[in-house]
Amino acid sequence: MRKNSAKMLKWGFLGALLLLLSASGCAVREEGCLDVQAVNFSVEAEKACSSCCQYPQLRLDLLHKYTVNDSLLNLTLNSGAYPDGAGNMIRFKDIRFYLSELHLVTEDGADIGVGEEVLLRKWVSGSDSLKFEVENNFALATPASLSRKVLGTFLQSGKIKGIRLTLGIAAPARDADPASAPTGHPLSPQTDPLWIQGTGYLDAKLSVFPGSGPADTIPRVLEFPSGGAFFQTIELLAPQAVSIAPGYHASVGLRIDYGAWFKNADVRNDPVEDLLRKVADNVKNSMAVTLIIAQEN
Repeated sequence: MRKNSAKMLKWGFLGALLLLLSASGCAVREEGCLDVQAVNFSVEAEKACSSCCQYPQLRLDLLHKYTVNDSLLNLTLNSGAYPDGAGNMIRFKDIRFYLSELHLVTEDGADIGVGEEVLLRKWVSGSDSLKFEVENNFALATPASLSRKVLGTFLQSGKIKGIRLTLGIAAPARDADPASAPTGHPLSPQTDPLWIQGTGYLDAKLSVFPGSGPADTIPRVLEFPSGGAFFQTIELLAPQAVSIAPGYHASVGLRIDYGAWFKNADVRNDPVEDLLRKVADNVKNSMAVTLIIAQEN
């Protein structure tokens, strides 16, 4: 009996030792994001998570303004009255235009775009076979919505001197079927359509009352066709260069002065073709980057 007790004590000790070693070897390792380019990079994490990393956003804040004399006023739809180039006091029922392919431009001239693509389908009657992917980098600009636009995420970092963007929508996206865009996407169907079957998306659409009084209830509608004079790529410098470090969001403030759009226009008397040409010629000089900042949250 004494021999068996000693054997049982021996095996009990060995079992406890094995259990202790096993417990120490199986300690839970903290999971987290180990990608230094992510906004939630964790220095404490010991094990990479499978899909928890969150990457910096390219954010756009639009400031809708109208210059009157030497004052830069906030533009409001319907209620506000503003002078056009001929001195007519006009009102705006609606202003909508597309911005796309907005890229940060570094001091050495490199572009930083977004990392996501969107799957779209070219509109063909009775067919959905013509599918394609493009950079998911679109915004629908309108004074009716002042919310921040999140264009997508990016990975590169650097010293940013400005932005490069396209006014309107480039091919092949301009020929897409709005129904193929994700719900809530800037290219998805609009209550007042910005898409014409057979010609594709409008680059911009404006509804302007040619007078300031309540009796002026019939607006002049200006539709800028896809790839027309409104469509152009412009580069804008920031007030000062800013360094965007890995893991930081980039927020761009973009001011639009609609007074510049109509500085030589007579909304009441100019033919529609003349108004379209004048606005398209002026739009590139109406925009300015007010700031580019790096944001941690």
